[in-house]
Amino acid sequence: MLQGLDDIPWSSLHHAYGSAGDVPGLLRKLSSKDVREVDSALSDLFGNIWHQNTVYEATSHAVPFLVELLMSRETHHRPKILMLLQSIADGSGYLAVHSPDNPEVIVETEHVQQCQEAVNRYLPEFVSLCRDADEAVRQQLPSLLCSIRDGRKWILGHA
Repeated sequence: MLQGLDDIPWSSLHHAYGSAGDVPGLLRKLSSKDVREVDSALSDLFGNIWHQNTVYEATSHAVPFLVELLMSRETHHRPKILMLLQSIADGSGYLAVHSPDNPEVIVETEHVQQCQEAVNRYLPEFVSLCRDADEAVRQQLPSLLCSIRDGRKWILGHA
């Protein structure tokens, strides 16, 4: 699990608090058997790769690993991982909200689009969760599907 995690130059990527060098460790903690450790890692990820509805350069790189963890029935707090993925898909850029005239908004907008595409890419995996044994996962799933472009199309096609 989490193959390729160390191939990403996390320390040169940024999140809400600067270097994203802490992200691989947090993602690894999500696979822990210790529920408190998983909860703490999720809290930290909600605070750094998604922070107050904003996403960052490192965020899209974390998505494939979040999906991998989500798909493992061994992972604790899978509904919260779905919530994080939904939040990422709905995320915006800090500058777009607080300083729309800043020329860096263009770069930030690219990060937002990369995040949306990264989550959208996993629609087949998300759809497979419609039959998941965990009712809490099934209950959280529609919110995520409504947050991604192809998820909305899928819902309309199956309504």
